[in-house]
Amino acid sequence: MKGRGDMLAKLEAMLFAAKRGLAVTDLSRVLDVTVVEVEELLQSLKERYSSSDHGVEPREFGGRWRFYIKPAYIEYVSKVRRVYPRRLSPSQLQVLAAVAVKGEATRAEVERMRMKDSSEQLRELVKLRLLTRKRRGRAFVYQLSPEFYEYFQVEDLSELLSDPR
Repeated sequence: MKGRGDMLAKLEAMLFAAKRGLAVTDLSRVLDVTVVEVEELLQSLKERYSSSDHGVEPREFGGRWRFYIKPAYIEYVSKVRRVYPRRLSPSQLQVLAAVAVKGEATRAEVERMRMKDSSEQLRELVKLRLLTRKRRGRAFVYQLSPEFYEYFQVEDLSELLSDPR
């Protein structure tokens, strides 16, 4: 592999600049190395950033790599950068939970679970891109979006239910 240190620096810079993340195939093309070599570089970068000396870490979500703030430091980042993390209201979290439990749900199903009107929360969550909606017959069906998983920094819903201790 051409200049491993140089390649790691290039990879690090690209992941830092990638707002929505980069796929391994894109990294391979830009760096002009094989996918296997990119995966080795990513593993090295993960090891380098795994120590407590770093407040960020490279991670993959939805097949795309980028730097994420380590959970232990989100509290501090939110004090200087108000847009991250977004605050969700309790009613929005209830709607997300209802959709997560069902896998996909119509507005009527969400309202039956919450026992209250949920149309405004569904509209807001679609606008925030945490939910997707598609027409099925006369109703819309809502599902968790890829951005939902990125927002909560989980690969699947079981991670939200696990005990952090």
